[in-house]
Parts: sequence; C-alpha cells; structure tokens
Amino acid sequence: MDAKAPPAKKARTAFRLTERIVLPGTDLSVSRLCLGTMSFVGAGGMGSMPEDEAIKVIHSALDSGVNFIDTAEAYVDNAAERLLGKAVASWSGGSREDIVIAGKFGKHEGENSVAYTAVMIEAALQKTLAALEATYIDLYQVHWASNVADMRETVECLENLKSEGKIRHYGVCNFGPKQLAAFMEAGGKPVTNQIPYNLLWRAIEYEILPLCIKHNIGVLTYSSLQQGLLTGKFLEAKEIPEGRRRSRHFPGNSTTLSRHGGEGCEDLTMQTIADVKKACVDHSLVMATAACQWLLHQEGVSCLLVGASSIPQVDDNISMICGESALSIAAGEDLTKATDALKKELGSDPDQWAKTSRVQ
Repeated sequence: MDAKAPPAKKARTAFRLTERIVLPGTDLSVSRLCLGTMSFVGAGGMGSMPEDEAIKVIHSALDSGVNFIDTAEAYVDNAAERLLGKAVASWSGGSREDIVIAGKFGKHEGENSVAYTAVMIEAALQKTLAALEATYIDLYQVHWASNVADMRETVECLENLKSEGKIRHYGVCNFGPKQLAAFMEAGGKPVTNQIPYNLLWRAIEYEILPLCIKHNIGVLTYSSLQQGLLTGKFLEAKEIPEGRRRSRHFPGNSTTLSRHGGEGCEDLTMQTIADVKKACVDHSLVMATAACQWLLHQEGVSCLLVGASSIPQVDDNISMICGESALSIAAGEDLTKATDALKKELGSDPDQWAKTSRVQ
C-alpha cells in the first residue's frame, strides 16, 4: 500500500499590519491588534504552550506587523513576562524600541485581591522589568481597582515612575465608571482602560464607553471573540470547553471554574450566536472577522487584544484586522440588532466572572 502523502501546509497569509494609530494622550504608535500573552502560560483556565512554540508565535506576530503586546505579572507569577522578555531578546526582525509593551500590576488570591501600596507597586514594576529584561515599559496598567490601596498614593506613584522614565504612560484595566471617576479625582490621567467588550458582551456601552470617550481614554478590548464563541465553531453549549463556560453567559454550576453562582442565560446566548452567524452569512462575512471589524468600528475603541496558540492563528487574526473596511453599515447594524436582546439581559455589569462585581 502506498504511503499517504503528508497534508499540505497552510500557506502563510499575505496580510501584514501596516496601519498604526496613536493611543489617546500618548506618543505610542501601535497596531490595532494587540497580542495577548495570557494563554501562553495557562492563565485564565486555559492550557499553556511549550515555551519554544510560544516564542515562535510572538516572533510571527512581530514579523507580520503586530507591534503591541500585552502581559501582566498575574499571568502565573510573571511567567508570561519572562516568556515575552525571551521572545523580544531573540527576535531578529527589530529591537525593543520597535515594540510597545503593555504590562499590569495586581494579583488575586481567590476572590481577595491584593491592595498595593506605592512601595509594592515599585517592587512589582522592578520585578516586571527584570522578567522582561527591560529598563522601561511603555504602558503600565492597574489590573483591577481592588489592587489599589489608596487612589491618590497610586496616582502619585505612577506619575513618579513616569518622571523617572521607568514607564512611559499608565492606564487602567477593568475600571468601571465610579472607579474611573475616583482615579481621575485623585489626579490620575489614564490613557487607556482595558475591558472586556465584544458582540456577546456589550456591558461597557451603558456607562464605561461613553465616559472613556468623554475623557479621551482609549479602550483596549479583551475577550474580543468571547473566548472563541464568536468564531462560529461552537453551535451547542455542550461543545464549549469547560474553561470557556466561566462567564455569566452560562449557569454557575456548568463548570467548577465558575465563580458567579448565577443562572446564566445559556439559551439566549446560543441563540444570539446563531443569529450573529446568520447575519454574517447574509452579508457574506466570516464570523470572527465580522466580530473584530464590528469592534474596530465602535467609537472609542483603540485596539483589540487577541491571543494566538499557533502561527496560523496569528495569520488568521491579522487577516481579520486588515479587512476592517469590509464591514458595511448595513452589516454592522444587523450584527448590533442580533445581539441587542443579550445585551439587555446581561445588563451593565462588565464583570463577566465574579459573584459580586469588582468593576464599579
């Protein structure tokens, strides 16, 4: 019997990210796709990747024009930062100055966040810089408002670190309207707010997004594809992996990883996914591409954070961003209508996972 021919390798995409935008209030010129590093080290209930494979993915993204990468000390005790530091140091396509790195301070211990004093923030930054093998970080973010012991002290610390050249700019992550107001009242000038936002999770449209637009704070969206639910891959709830059923879309008892304890809205969520898929078929759009394009067309959204577990996935993500102009007004309106009922059902709380909201 003749040996079977090996499967043909998927050709690399011809797409390359060349467009840059400047984050509001900064001199940071970034790609609209930001590569997230959480999944590389198994944070957030996801499986980790071998280090050499993860570094290849990062190099592939950089070679394809992605110049914006997000990480955090909380991603398994600085493991993602160390991985990124190795990837940057070994990248042959450019230098550290060609890459915009966003980091975050703040850790969690179960439901109890660690409140950082200025001394702790400075120590956390030094540990992050050591892990990254860097002397500065471009964007330093407060991971959660609950990671702040005192707003004014935190702002003063961040301003001092900025004046010392250890950080170029600072922002926040997972801040609600009250928390943003308190941060700004303390003298803070955050340039970004990193927050979950996508067609299936539109909670920030109630209060947070308008506030960010008003104060010229760029929105960095994470869960941009709602952990793969907006790819069209999962048509039934039972097909969705346990680690992706932690959100309030699904019953709290559907996975041991869930912390919200609520009933969820599984039927409406799955119907909404089907409706989004139908709208995409009607407009001849690939579902994941349409979901990303829809986000990029929303006022106030600066960049999309998207992870990647392989080089082909990097290619797919870049092709979605490069096709931004393909979304027609009619298609955008139909996608919005398809998700209006779910938006109303889930409400204005942007915290997807906790029993008691940490985003206020």
